[in-house]
Amino acid sequence: MDDYRFDGNYGIWNNMNSYLHFKKGFNYKKMENFYAIICPDYSLYGDMPRIMQIWNIYRSRAVGCYLSKMGFKVIPNIRWTDCKSYSYAFKGVEKGSIVSVGTLGCSKMIKDKIMFLNGFKK
Repeated sequence: MDDYRFDGNYGIWNNMNSYLHFKKGFNYKKMENFYAIICPDYSLYGDMPRIMQIWNIYRSRAVGCYLSKMGFKVIPNIRWTDCKSYSYAFKGVEKGSIVSVGTLGCSKMIKDKIMFLNGFKK
């Protein structure tokens, strides 16, 4: 799902910070029967400014925290770019825990595959 779908008027990001989220239209009832929910996989690009990478990781973790506090079982989604991103890409995720790792956009070029595999090993 594209990032803007998480952020739109009926997306979870814009509704989780509002006490009126049920009135705005995000339907949490649809998620009640799921065993677990994977945190959003906000985009990270190697040429994206570091602060934007950190922001997108923060948003994913914040959504996960919010859903966890609402009683849902949450699986963190891990995303990184290069070795410099490791210092923040894995923050807030307990070592040895179950995680989700997406590969979309990670295999276009050989250097992307290498960066992905290095981070996956980390």
